Amino acid sequence: EESARTLSKKYGVPLEDIMLHMANLLDRFTNVALRDTCSRVGREPARKLSPADRLIGSATLATEMGITPAYIAIGAAAGLFRYMNEAEDKTLTAEAVLANVSELDMNSELAQLILGMYEMIREGKSFGEIRRVADKKVAEKLENVI
Repeated sequence: EESARTLSKKYGVPLEDIMLHMANLLDRFTNVALRDTCSRVGREPARKLSPADRLIGSATLATEMGITPAYIAIGAAAGLFRYMNEAEDKTLTAEAVLANVSELDMNSELAQLILGMYEMIREGKSFGEIRRVADKKVAEKLENVI
């Protein structure tokens, strides 16, 4: 939804049209015959964490459009978690990965948001707890608008 709102705002496409396309994509993901496994979708975390790819690229664009990418940040944090678990260099820090792989400024709101979500995942927090934090981040941004 954050990506859809971002694309609508950036390109002037009606949000309803993008949401219909998104619903079609989600429907295809649930089609077992397509064999689109979580393993396939989650592989290559370094690529998905690169500056122009689906997680960091979407989150950066959302930020530029004034949209808090709290839920995209959860996905980025999960990708970061997988990256860290698969890394051969166990001295690597999450901050270093975001700075080097994602090319994010560690002082940016986006980097801090992702790192906060990453820490929650690392600590074993439930998805419900993580989602509530994302909900609160979005609500905080809306308070500034209203």
